[in-house]
Amino acid sequence: MIFSRGLIYKLVQGSVSVTDAVADATIIAAPGAGKKIVITKAILTIHTAAVGGAGVLQLENGLNGTAFAVTEGDAITAQPQVFDFGEEGYELSENTLLNLTTVGAVTTQASGSAVVIGYITNA
Repeated sequence: MIFSRGLIYKLVQGSVSVTDAVADATIIAAPGAGKKIVITKAILTIHTAAVGGAGVLQLENGLNGTAFAVTEGDAITAQPQVFDFGEEGYELSENTLLNLTTVGAVTTQASGSAVVIGYITNA
């Protein structure tokens, strides 16, 4: 549990990896009716560069949903890409999962991983 804005929230966290063979992965499952995931911090890391250019690793508001944190996948990142959404965070749609995907490469998608923390709030 975390205390924020005068209220207590359930803390959530998750980590996953994606590859050319498995391009989508759920990081945090949908929390249920009347609830939303709020992301406060995320770290995206490219492990293998995309082949053919233009590939990206991105967090999505649901499977194939709106991308809100994106890192270029055509080169291995020397440093993980850190996204800090602050205490109020990035709010996903009601009862929606958080997804990591690798997309956009011409030939082979990048492989990478994400570590995310946040909390659950009422919709």
